[in-house]
Amino acid sequence: MRIVATADTHMPKRVKTLPYALQAMLEKADHIIHAGDITKSDILDMLAAFAPVTAVAGNADDAALREMLVERRILRAGRFRIGVCHGHGTRGKTLERALDAFNGQHVDAVVFGHSHIPYLGIHDGVLALNPGSPTDKRLSPYYSYGMIEAGETLSARIVYFDEYGHIIASSCYPDIYACCEPCMFCVTEAVRSGVWGYCLAMPL
Repeated sequence: MRIVATADTHMPKRVKTLPYALQAMLEKADHIIHAGDITKSDILDMLAAFAPVTAVAGNADDAALREMLVERRILRAGRFRIGVCHGHGTRGKTLERALDAFNGQHVDAVVFGHSHIPYLGIHDGVLALNPGSPTDKRLSPYYSYGMIEAGETLSARIVYFDEYGHIIASSCYPDIYACCEPCMFCVTEAVRSGVWGYCLAMPL
């Protein structure tokens, strides 16, 4: 099962249409996750034209969306359970809030947003993915979205692209070498930090 994960699209304030780099992958998706800050309900209709959508409400979503959506959901993807939330709140950091949202519930992965900062890591056996934003990168160098493959195993990656829609890099868990040849610098940093983010060997 191929799942495209996105968040913080903030449409139509940031852009009027989905970026081509994202649309190209949506056409190949079996399912789509939107981790909040959609802002308008018609964006969900736009996504649903590609594949079924699991979405949650974020802090910037309008009243209609907040009535339509809950703030936490669990998606069953084959034998895996994927928690979805936005990650907003007043205490702690975004990652901590996202993981705490499913405390006491069995999930294999948590997809969240809010910070607009791409993140991919493992915490107590739970895969944590923030796909960043495909439309509002803020301080990140590139726009991004996430990909999850749920089959015999569960894997995820973040795909980075520029304002022209050119794919810049891809970072993965468990295969951190998807965007480059294996190098000890990547291995050392990934093991040290526990974070599978940018390929550190690439000039990003």
